Amino acid sequence: MTESLNTLDNLEQLRERVSWSMSAIYLTYFVFWVSSRALPLDARLLDARTWLAGLAVLVLGTVLLPSDAPLRSRKAMRAVVLVAALALILLMRQSLAGAEHLGGVLVWCNVVILLAFLAFNSLSGLTVAGILLLALVSLFLTGQRPSPADMQVLLAGLFSAVSVTALGFLTMRFIEQHLMLHEETTDQLAAARKDALTGVLGRAALEEELRRTIQHARKTATPLSVIVTDIDHFKRVNDGFGHGAGDDVLRSFAKRLRRNVGGSGGVVGRWGGEEFVVVLPGLARPDALVMAERLRQEVSHAPVASHQITASFGVASFRSAADDLDTLFGRADARLYEAKNAGRNAVRG
Repeated sequence: MTESLNTLDNLEQLRERVSWSMSAIYLTYFVFWVSSRALPLDARLLDARTWLAGLAVLVLGTVLLPSDAPLRSRKAMRAVVLVAALALILLMRQSLAGAEHLGGVLVWCNVVILLAFLAFNSLSGLTVAGILLLALVSLFLTGQRPSPADMQVLLAGLFSAVSVTALGFLTMRFIEQHLMLHEETTDQLAAARKDALTGVLGRAALEEELRRTIQHARKTATPLSVIVTDIDHFKRVNDGFGHGAGDDVLRSFAKRLRRNVGGSGGVVGRWGGEEFVVVLPGLARPDALVMAERLRQEVSHAPVASHQITASFGVASFRSAADDLDTLFGRADARLYEAKNAGRNAVRG
């Protein structure tokens, strides 16, 4: 599951990473254009190329902001791309009016189309690309007729822009489809790890979690405790009120355990029937006993799914490198039965 989530995160970050990389093209052009002595400064400031390239400063500047800053959001990137598209249309108009060579405009058209796919999804990127191509054709039809050489550049540029549009669309569709596939796989894996009735970890996932935390405690010499708990006289609930009421009690009991241990990094799982296990990484035996007593009081002092119940708790802690899943769980389970034999509604450890 971890590998699947890592792959999903990598795919999610792909568009953002490439977007920041592509913006370096704008910055490079901005530095080159502003430092050029071919035109006076006031003429450069009136040229659409300056504003188009200058957007890179805004985009790259956001990298220095905290990751949760508003300007680092996808909305900000989309706004930048839309402004770039508008600046490109103005640059097209200048070019077709003879202000500069058409080839540079067509190169920028490809760049903006790529950025549109990176900032938006495949369909929205296709819309932006379509608008740019329509604007280019419209400006060509309504503007001055270019020379034969410029006509060849225009046709080659249009072919290139259409090719880039197709490539961008297919690439983004590929990424989006794989994102959806990984999301579905992740959801299925998460559902398979959970107990269908209570929503906490199922037995297989709980055993996996226990082995992992034991291995971590063994390597790092950090505390680890386990609480095994069992609802007292649960059969009476099923016999007296039906299995539906019993299921409600199990769900509410699991929710109460999870709510109380979640803040300390604890993990709750259903071992089977009315028996649950709480894994407490980082908690030594004294703290685990305090946690178990708090859980006991939480259960006994307030009705669980409208039923007044109690529960017994057994606590065991990781002792040495010789401890494994069976020995640690076995000690906690033995303490649980001591609590049962002591009259139930008790904690032993």
